[in-house]
Amino acid sequence: MKDDRENALTVSRLFSDHAVIQRRKEIQVWGSAPDGTEVTVTFAGRTRSAIAESGRWSVRLDPMEAGGPYELRITDGEREIVARDVLVGEVWVAGGQSNMGYSFSEIGGVHAEGECEELNGSHDSIRLFKAAEHASDCPETDFAGGDWKRLSAGLLPGLAAIPVYFAIELQRRLNVPIGIVQLSRAGTKAACWVPRRLAAQPEFAYLLEEEAVEREKLSHENPHRPFALYHGTVIPAQPFAIRGFIWYQGESDALEGKADRYSLLFPALIDAWRDGWDEPDAPFLFVQLPGYDKGTEQWAIVREAQRLAAKQVPHTGMAVTIDLEERGELHPKRKRPVVERLALLAGAIVYGDRATGRGPELLRAYAASTGTCVTFDIADSALAIKAGEPLDGFELCGEDGRFVSARAEVVGPDTVRVLHDELAEPVRIRYGWAAAPIVRLTNREGNPASPFRTDINREMGEQL
Repeated sequence: MKDDRENALTVSRLFSDHAVIQRRKEIQVWGSAPDGTEVTVTFAGRTRSAIAESGRWSVRLDPMEAGGPYELRITDGEREIVARDVLVGEVWVAGGQSNMGYSFSEIGGVHAEGECEELNGSHDSIRLFKAAEHASDCPETDFAGGDWKRLSAGLLPGLAAIPVYFAIELQRRLNVPIGIVQLSRAGTKAACWVPRRLAAQPEFAYLLEEEAVEREKLSHENPHRPFALYHGTVIPAQPFAIRGFIWYQGESDALEGKADRYSLLFPALIDAWRDGWDEPDAPFLFVQLPGYDKGTEQWAIVREAQRLAAKQVPHTGMAVTIDLEERGELHPKRKRPVVERLALLAGAIVYGDRATGRGPELLRAYAASTGTCVTFDIADSALAIKAGEPLDGFELCGEDGRFVSARAEVVGPDTVRVLHDELAEPVRIRYGWAAAPIVRLTNREGNPASPFRTDINREMGEQL
């Protein structure tokens, strides 16, 4: 039977069987219907109605505590849509490129790491919505495809490892239903995931030129052009109530030589996603790029942009992964440690946990009579060196801009001293500045320090 969309009552695919709805936030339900149609939504004893205008309708329901299962009923008096087995709990959006979407089958099976035995059982109250990857020049009102799946061992091979692990870690801590909305596509640059309105800002006007070039060489369906996935895949998820975002992306920007743009574009992406959900303070947790020995300095530049975003953009958290040592893999197979760090960040930023998962964070570098000193924010911890190894990875440069390897030692709970016999007055310092550096600076909990580069302050005076 042909579906006449202009005369049909519809609801967003997010409101379908096995959905998870965000607890403790207003619930907005939306869809399409002919103009003037009165649409009534009933959920867990709450009922609201709205009149469709311009082919769209939307209702708002009061916040709820975690629970379920419930039925969600939508009717226009003649037709009815019913979503069954709907839970209320915590909902996160998982975005990015291939490392966010990498499935268990692609990492070699659920036992490849020897850390997935718990996944053999059923986690009925963990649900994942994998949105169809759809590119569009104009904002779409619903997904091209996608549905909610309950987590079970039989489905694991085709599910993305990081969203699954993250959901399990959250549920272990919170003991409520967990829903993950996955919006990811392999090989995509950050520009694919921002709205066209961003190009109205002078610093992003180049995106329109890039879009025109990509449009000439790519088919209409191909997502590898600016704005296409934001319009076709992200907008349909708005304004579904969520708790926050996890993000793993940046490889394509590094591989395609666009790292220099990332320092401005990535914070703009964060703002655009928050604006789209009308959640200006929504936590945005992301993975800093790991080591990749086939990469170039572009990898270090993207990592630095990510580090600065975590420092400058409120309510963000960065999982440093430079120590995981799968340097030959564009798609590292050890996803569990990555998620453990994301989950610790979520616990600290969102759920009030004491443990943060943060490693030492750069504060400043300054000149002292005994050498160049670098101080770190260590919270309640102290600096350490992984496995007691030499503290490699530090480099200094003078006015000529040429970096040379330097000796380094931990000289206090939050301070590293860096020396080079032939550089009396270095002006800049960097650490781990390579595509796949060997780095060993951690805190005493073993969380690594991020690679960085910074100027050396010669005005601070002696502080040791």
